[in-house]
Amino acid sequence: MGKKTNKERKEQQLLLKKERAKQEKKRSLKILIATVSAILAVCLLVSAGVLIGNAAYEAYLDSGNRYRNTVHFKTEHFEVNGAMLSFYFYDYLYSGTLETLGVDHPDELKEKFMSSSEENSQDRVSYFRYYNEVAGLNLQTDLLYAEVAVSEGITLSQQDQTAINNRLDSFEASAKALGMEEEDYIFMTYGRGVKLTDIEQILEIMALADKQYAKAYAGQTVSEEELRDYLAKNNQNFNKVDYYLHILTIPENATEEEKAEIRQKAEKLTACKSDEDFLKELRAQLTEEYGEDDGFDDKLLDQLVQNTILSEYVSTITEDTTDLDRFIHDPARKNGDSYLSVGKKSYGVVRIARENYSIDVPLDTLRVLRLDFKNYKTKSDALNAFNTLKKDLSGKSEEEFISVVKSESEDQLTALLDGYYVMYDEGDTLYQLAANKLTDAKEGELIEVSNDDSVWLLYYCGKGASRSEVAAEQMLRAKKFNETVNDYADRYEMTYSTDKIHQVAPLT
Repeated sequence: MGKKTNKERKEQQLLLKKERAKQEKKRSLKILIATVSAILAVCLLVSAGVLIGNAAYEAYLDSGNRYRNTVHFKTEHFEVNGAMLSFYFYDYLYSGTLETLGVDHPDELKEKFMSSSEENSQDRVSYFRYYNEVAGLNLQTDLLYAEVAVSEGITLSQQDQTAINNRLDSFEASAKALGMEEEDYIFMTYGRGVKLTDIEQILEIMALADKQYAKAYAGQTVSEEELRDYLAKNNQNFNKVDYYLHILTIPENATEEEKAEIRQKAEKLTACKSDEDFLKELRAQLTEEYGEDDGFDDKLLDQLVQNTILSEYVSTITEDTTDLDRFIHDPARKNGDSYLSVGKKSYGVVRIARENYSIDVPLDTLRVLRLDFKNYKTKSDALNAFNTLKKDLSGKSEEEFISVVKSESEDQLTALLDGYYVMYDEGDTLYQLAANKLTDAKEGELIEVSNDDSVWLLYYCGKGASRSEVAAEQMLRAKKFNETVNDYADRYEMTYSTDKIHQVAPLT
């Protein structure tokens, strides 16, 4: 080839430059692609790791291991971990505590605090934490009783085990009714991560504890001689007085004229001579005060009048007794006696409705058979079982009723006492359910009562022991029971750690 001209050499150099640029561009693109690919790969690994990490964490929470691996109480035969405690705690709240506190969900208790003199104090304790501690102490006691039961040879009967199995099966039925999976229902109700195995273990402990408690308490006997001796040495107060108390409040910015009008009303009511005049004036004043409220009618007025009647045990008058209590508890008081209590912000009109009287009278006595809905798969199953028992016991003798109570009642203590129950404690659930149904009851009559938790079949035995005799018998039995169980903690070793007792599984 001949020599290239300058023009040709320039053109060739330009082509080489373009080719080098082209190759460099390709190389750079490859590096970019490789780099981007590497970055994407890393990102994918990171995001996958996050997803896998989140999934693993969620699975960890669902497993309940966080709580199951924390042991709070341990005895020779049992141990209670955080998952078991979570179920026990929430079940305790659902057994009337939430209703008493006027809330619907356990988490609401986290925002309700125990009363404190310092409103904004950081030391305030929430009801959630307080009842968490109460439940923990109760569970500790149950565990101790269960340990004693095993050590003394007490075992769960087939009926006990069936009740536990029915309780476990009831969760699936409840979940289906809400369109949920059973696991989700348990997490939502008793704590995330709580499993059926946790619940089964704690139910077995509770069942054994109930059997031991019932055995220990029912095993205490009180002789007639002990009862007479106690009554002779202890002066029990069963005298009461009933009285009306109507309060007329003085508004904060009331004028002297308005204050005078309020006092005149109080004095007018106090001056009433007959019960008829008093009630007429009381109703008139209550109507004036509440008559403009929505829903006010004669029925509500009757209730307002009834609410002014108070009852209390007559106490001894001392130098520290207030003038108002001195009037109320004076043994010389008679029906219709009245007293005007004058305060800075109100007037109180007191009128004796029933003078000093004794309530130490023979009490209604029952034999009791109870079935608990929670021990059946459904409430319907419990009612079917109950109705079968009721039909079979219709017309039967007291001895035959007692025999069925011993084998079928789910109230362990009462069953060991042959179903014996005296209408003594007005605050007791059964008392409140049955009181109004015993007014005209005949001996041998079967009576049915129920609430949201249980259903009872009652055999009416007529009048029995007096209130003082029942009180004395309970005092003596409780004393003997305490002497029997007080050394349980010393005899049966328990190791425990309560530093994490507040870490119950959340409801999610």
